[in-house]
Amino acid sequence: MHFEAFCNRDAIAMFFKRSLCLLNKNRLSIQTLRVMRLSTIIILACCIQVSAKTYSQSITYACRNESLENVFKAIRQQTGYLVFYDQNELDASKKVTLDIKDQPVETLIRQALKDQPLSYSFEDKTIIITKRSMVNQMLADIQVPQMIYGFVVDEKGNPIEQASVTLMPSRKLVVTGPTGRFNFPDVKPGEYTLRLSHLSYEKQVQHITVANDPEGTPMTVRIVMRISLMKLSGITVSTGYQQIDRTAATGSYTTITSRDIEASPALNLMERLEGTIPGVRFDLRNNTIAIRGTNSYGGATPPLVVIDGFPAMDQNLVKNPGGTISATTFASNNAIIASFNPADIQSITFLKDAAAAAIWGAQAANGVIVIETKRGRKGMSTFNATANVSTSAPADMSNLNVMNSKQYIEFEKELFDLNYFADPASYWRYPAQDEALEDMFQVQRGTITAEERDKRLDALGKKSNLDQIKKYLLQSAVTQQYNLSMSGGGDNNTYYVSGNYSKDRPVFKSNSAEKYSVTANLTNDLLQKRVVMTTGFTQTFSSSTVNNAALEAMSPGNNGLRPYEMLVDEQGKSINRYIAFTPHVTDSLTRLGYLPWTLNSIDELGRNNTIYKNSSSRLTSQLSAKITDWIRFDVSGMYQRGATEMKNLAELNSYSTVDMVNTGTTIVNGKPVYGVPLGGVYKLSNSTSEDYTFRLQLNIDKSWRNIHHLTVIAGNEFRQTKSGGFNQTRYGFNTDLGTSVTINPTVPYTTIYRYGKTFPSADGTIYANRKRYLSYYSTANYSLSDKYHLSGSVRFDDYSMIGVERRKRAIPLWSAGAKWDIRKEKFMSDLKWLDNLSIRVTEGVGGSVSEDGSAFTTINLYGTDPLTQQVYGTVGLPGNTMLGWATTRTTNAGFDADLLNRKLSVSFDIYKKYTYGIVTAQPVNSTYGWSSLSFNTSDMTNHGVELNLNGTMVRQVYWTWSANFNISYNTNKVTDVRFPDKVQDPSSLSQIISGYPVDNVFAYRWAGLDNKGQSQVYTAAGKIITSDMSSYDNLKPEDKKYMGRRTPPTFGGLSQTIRYKNISLSARMSYYLGYKVQKLGINSGLYPTSGSYQGFLSTSKELAQRWRKPGDEAFTNVPGIVGTSFNSITRYSLADFNVIDGDHARLQQITLSYTLPASVIKRLTFLKSLTMGATASNLGIIWRKNKEGIDPDYMFAGVYSSLPPSKNYTFNINASF
Repeated sequence: MHFEAFCNRDAIAMFFKRSLCLLNKNRLSIQTLRVMRLSTIIILACCIQVSAKTYSQSITYACRNESLENVFKAIRQQTGYLVFYDQNELDASKKVTLDIKDQPVETLIRQALKDQPLSYSFEDKTIIITKRSMVNQMLADIQVPQMIYGFVVDEKGNPIEQASVTLMPSRKLVVTGPTGRFNFPDVKPGEYTLRLSHLSYEKQVQHITVANDPEGTPMTVRIVMRISLMKLSGITVSTGYQQIDRTAATGSYTTITSRDIEASPALNLMERLEGTIPGVRFDLRNNTIAIRGTNSYGGATPPLVVIDGFPAMDQNLVKNPGGTISATTFASNNAIIASFNPADIQSITFLKDAAAAAIWGAQAANGVIVIETKRGRKGMSTFNATANVSTSAPADMSNLNVMNSKQYIEFEKELFDLNYFADPASYWRYPAQDEALEDMFQVQRGTITAEERDKRLDALGKKSNLDQIKKYLLQSAVTQQYNLSMSGGGDNNTYYVSGNYSKDRPVFKSNSAEKYSVTANLTNDLLQKRVVMTTGFTQTFSSSTVNNAALEAMSPGNNGLRPYEMLVDEQGKSINRYIAFTPHVTDSLTRLGYLPWTLNSIDELGRNNTIYKNSSSRLTSQLSAKITDWIRFDVSGMYQRGATEMKNLAELNSYSTVDMVNTGTTIVNGKPVYGVPLGGVYKLSNSTSEDYTFRLQLNIDKSWRNIHHLTVIAGNEFRQTKSGGFNQTRYGFNTDLGTSVTINPTVPYTTIYRYGKTFPSADGTIYANRKRYLSYYSTANYSLSDKYHLSGSVRFDDYSMIGVERRKRAIPLWSAGAKWDIRKEKFMSDLKWLDNLSIRVTEGVGGSVSEDGSAFTTINLYGTDPLTQQVYGTVGLPGNTMLGWATTRTTNAGFDADLLNRKLSVSFDIYKKYTYGIVTAQPVNSTYGWSSLSFNTSDMTNHGVELNLNGTMVRQVYWTWSANFNISYNTNKVTDVRFPDKVQDPSSLSQIISGYPVDNVFAYRWAGLDNKGQSQVYTAAGKIITSDMSSYDNLKPEDKKYMGRRTPPTFGGLSQTIRYKNISLSARMSYYLGYKVQKLGINSGLYPTSGSYQGFLSTSKELAQRWRKPGDEAFTNVPGIVGTSFNSITRYSLADFNVIDGDHARLQQITLSYTLPASVIKRLTFLKSLTMGATASNLGIIWRKNKEGIDPDYMFAGVYSSLPPSKNYTFNINASF
């Protein structure tokens, strides 16, 4: 038996050969050596485990019909490995043919011993070759799948997230999580290659060998990726028409990824984005979005919303229940219906300047929001499931700015003493009064004493209905979101399919909204990947219920609850309230055949519901053909359709129907005659919307010698939008039979008050609208040496509703831009702390289509004239063929920089916009029939700055700490000199005045109350004007005081995230600075100024501080009731001291999340990742500038729908399989 060993030193090999020669001379020695051999083999077999470890030292070797001995010599020469084997077994082996290039040593050994009766093992730098036993042979024939675990880190050992890892040749694809870990289950033994890619790192390839380990020992791989020379290289931004390399983009863009969106679990997408995007302000209360301010006199102008490359039919990111056509919308509530499923969104790009947005032409002046939905990736299928459940208690009403019961009774007593109320016992037609007023009238009638009245009023003053309102009319708000998606793909296709269910139950009872949606995005490669077909489909169905009973009971008006009026009695029985008549008169009418004429707010929760059912479909398709390596031709289109059905059934026993039927009922010969058919009132509306776009586009992407790079697109687009709807009302509706009674709206019926009344004549109206677009567009981007970049675009839009003259419709809209990557210059190479620096400048013209005028004369029809029985109408708006675009010229300059090994990123923009051709009404000769007509004649300016900072203060394996801060400033000014200030009085609305912002706030110069308790104001010269002096004769426009702007010129946000291992804590706040709000503490529309009043009065706490007697003017500014007037209340409400600072900062959310560790995932082979989180949102104001403690965004002025949202708590779970 011969042994031979190979190592780096020839002397060692010679020593072994000489020893073997001596052994041949001694038989005993040979037997001894055999025993030693067997013992050694047994010991090695027991102690050495075959490992699936990857040996990183590479070898290149090729041979044909070569012996294993020569193969082992090659291993010794290239790697220095010592090979230990039995010469006899080696002599019996077969010759091999190999071709190995840059592969691990183990790969060469495995291929050399393939189909040989030999096995191998590694021990440090030694390779041990042994004869394969029968058991090992049998085990070797069994292919045992293995688990590959790996983690990806950078050169400093920090985990890398979102790295794509592909296992070749199986093409399985996974993406690393926050810890940089990944895994491939059930991998058969063999040779594999891991291909890694990341947007910020260089591509990495690593070869691995998975051994056939019968015990199934998992394999662990650690891969280090090197950061790319240019971090942003390969990152693209979507304009809707094309994907542009971020490094070559000259425009101003901000992109939000799916990861950013998932950081907040809110159902409202705007709530997720508030305070995160510089230059973009989200107004959650009014559901509006403004990008870089406004370009019109009408206030905030919404941006264009694009979904998967085409304008969305629904231009709201979120909406409340209601129809798509305002004329067919009957009622709404504060429930949330998301127009787009946040879980389906891959990215949202905000196009802010002309170079970014001008490609969209006539719709781009106000900015563009481009939404890209998720698509599948080639590789292993991934299943993802998320669940979010949130809850919030009803608003805390204990600290509202309202009077308590005692204060309200005192208010009523003062009005009673001033004879504002009529005694209902004096005439049967007089309406019923509340309990406090009834006690006062009983003293006046002599039925009770003053002492008894005071005792009763004192008891009423101690009551409060807030607890009962909270219990019977309000509820805890609950929001649910559930998503399930599946994605993946093969060599020639990808797919992404998802389903979503969401439900929102707001704080008002009997209100809700829910939505179902399904999305499918498919991609198929055809004709050897020369043609790519992309298809997307989304179907959404939503249903919502609106009931205003709770809000009506809580609000001032005839049906509102006074602070002491309860909903249920001491036995818990709901209370019926008498509104139209006294209990005595009501009971008498009921005995005559009238319906019970009482209001029960609790019962109304189920008697007057409005139901909306909405369905929408979106289908997109694109066929992209590769003509050459650098030319592609695309044919694409989108079809969208939506339908909304509204049903409002006011049942016969609902108060609104009872009031209508009873009002129209008279008694004839002792029997009731119903002028309004007896039955429910059934209101129906139906609206549909349809949108289609067809596009032809040529794409050029050409590079020369790695110096020049040119991308060009040119295309033609056709688009049509169409909407229509109708409404109708059915009277006498029988819910059991589904029948109604035909009525004649031209014939009046007699009411209980003996006057005639007719049904509404506008019922049955049909609404229709259609718009058509024809567009030609092109854009080009050129890069030189990847340092100098130029861009340009041009677009012609024709729009069917603008005017008749084509030369005014189809005007060119264009943009041009340049960018210089300074950091790539040689003179910047010594600045090691600066990783990237580029400056850019753009200019261009965008357009907007005004809806204020029309090229065609419109006629308003009002139904049938009761005298002539003919349809009559009026000319609503004369046609104006001179109307055209309103255009905005935008100039933008900015820079982007990365510093300190990319731990800090800075982006800065400064811009100026000039809008001209704004449609405004100008005076004309009134003999034409109108005193003014709309023309494209006005202009304004708009300018601002934006700063965005992203920083990673700590980036370690276990710790990361990152933050984002952004701040934006924007202001505007009316530059048209034809709008001088001609109005003497300020207003709660802004006025268009030359030289001022369009959102200006003016106020009276307050001079206090006079000795009669009425308002006084100053002129600019200091003269006092009393409330009985008219504004027209005594005030001039310059007497108003300019206070500032209604919208915040400065705004932004701050967010921070801290991660320790698998635990992450994040917080986000937003702030708004430099603007004013009017308190409007007294609702002038509900203030008793006419000498009489009826119903629930305004309960503002300011009224408790009203003037009551001479001398009170020294310590209060609230006008008294005696001698009050419209001038007095209005001048008080719009006085300068009632304009307060709106500056504040609001804590949006705090989120704590936990990701299941990889060590646990290893044991759960079916699970890929699992994250659980808890979020607290709507946490309120953390700082305000005003001293009154008022929330400027949600000021309570007697309307409960203006209450701030309550603190919300969300629990979510996200699992991937």
